Amino acid sequence: MPPLFSRVALATVLFAFPASAHFWLEAPPATFDQAAPYGDPQKTAPCGPTGAGTPTNAVTTVTAGDMVSIRIRETIFHPGHYRVALGLNGPGDLPAAPPVTPTGTDACASTTIQGTPVFPVIADGQLRHSMQFGGAQTFSVRIPENVSCTNCTLQVLEFMSSHGAPCFYYHCATLTILPRDAGSGAVDAGTMTGDAGTTNDAGSGAPIADAGHVHDVDGGVDPMQMGGCGCTSVSAAPLLLMLAALFALSFRRA
Repeated sequence: MPPLFSRVALATVLFAFPASAHFWLEAPPATFDQAAPYGDPQKTAPCGPTGAGTPTNAVTTVTAGDMVSIRIRETIFHPGHYRVALGLNGPGDLPAAPPVTPTGTDACASTTIQGTPVFPVIADGQLRHSMQFGGAQTFSVRIPENVSCTNCTLQVLEFMSSHGAPCFYYHCATLTILPRDAGSGAVDAGTMTGDAGTTNDAGSGAPIADAGHVHDVDGGVDPMQMGGCGCTSVSAAPLLLMLAALFALSFRRA
């Protein structure tokens, strides 16, 4: 059993911060100033401060479909994980924190995690841990391919268990998301669009409609579509008449 001094010291540490798990958002740059040493303010949804906060005016520009690195540093440890959401029209579009299931000894015993995130949540259950990190931690999230916005809000939410309520801490970053370049061959909503009037599912091998022709994948012209398209073909009628005449002449000579 640990000496009495150690037990008292441990109890002092545990109860000194009954509602304090803190983290610092290192990247992308946070929307609001974070005060040393813990990264406060961060206790109020959706982005940490109560009221306006002190803006950093930092804006990170990314492109739809990009992977964005999230780097956090926990300043006070509690077991938990992180969730990332995207408000296209600012903080008002961010979702509420998920529901919490308490136990008799833990007001923040557990919460729900979206195994398949549903927008505006774009990542959930990140950096799940039950031991203290050894330093800053990084994970990546993908910006959806079909979104764009100016000065929208990326929210990083921390859930912590073994903790008195509140169970969530918040930081935000301000993003400008550029649409993907239409000329880059980017896939938009599952469909690739080429020249005007020509559409083909990526890799489907389906015929491509083009100005009255239906072209096979190998570039040949479908004979069923030749009529009326300005294409020409060899008629069989003159050849049949010539063969009939030769047959009649040979029969007469016989």
